[in-house]
Amino acid sequence: RRPPRSTLFPYTTLFRSVTWPGMLDSLQWITTVTVPPGNGSISIYLLHIVASSLSGVVTDATTTLPISGATVTGKATSGGHDWSVMTDASGAYSTQAITGGYNVGASAWGYTASTVAQIVLATGANTHSFSLAPLPSVTISGTVQGNPGGLLTGATVTLQSWMTTADSASKTFSASTDAAGNYSFSVPVGSSNYLTASASGYDPQTNNVVANANQTVNFTLVPPPPQPTRLEGEILDCSGHSLYGPGTIHAYPIVAGVVQNTPTTVPVDSGYYWKIEGLAVGSY
Repeated sequence: RRPPRSTLFPYTTLFRSVTWPGMLDSLQWITTVTVPPGNGSISIYLLHIVASSLSGVVTDATTTLPISGATVTGKATSGGHDWSVMTDASGAYSTQAITGGYNVGASAWGYTASTVAQIVLATGANTHSFSLAPLPSVTISGTVQGNPGGLLTGATVTLQSWMTTADSASKTFSASTDAAGNYSFSVPVGSSNYLTASASGYDPQTNNVVANANQTVNFTLVPPPPQPTRLEGEILDCSGHSLYGPGTIHAYPIVAGVVQNTPTTVPVDSGYYWKIEGLAVGSY
């Protein structure tokens, strides 16, 4: 606001009550600003106070039990903005929004997405609950074996599963293979699933499965390729002084405690450092 004509710069003012078109009781206090002589500028921050809320519960249509982690979304059709919230452990959700029209729906892993409800939020509290029908289940199962090693007991299989048509978070499960190397998961029909099998001493293996029917997914794990090693050091005399080349370094492999007469040999140049690269893992 402008100062009175009798006021000289610099001018200090306190903005207390500010409104803005489309805002509701926008702000009760902003800040104290000092405008220096000449031209000055200030920043005004508007607090958007929403006028309505929406809450409800998402439940299983068969058991009537609450569904935790369901996603409830609102798509604005007039006067508002889009929003998305998740249900808590009791299946409840709550959100604040601007008054207006919304297309509201609920979805969850393992359930058919709800029919979108056309809701007009009035000022104050509004409620709308959803009941979702569970999808039929199918089985993803198989074995994990090692090559070499045969069927593996205690191998870990993890599964990340999500619905291809629902706006819901994925679910992650884990299972260990039994004494015969078997594992099994129950997932909703039509779900997309990312499986990973792993075991100590083997590289992990993955597979993608769309579960339209019972599926068998077997894994064969192989050990990681041997990593080449490097030996390096320096040549010293008995007193610890560096010995300069030229010279030769021989690395003899030791197998089952027996030194093999098949050394790897590298020359040493005029320096006293040496290095052998590309050795297989083992003792020398």
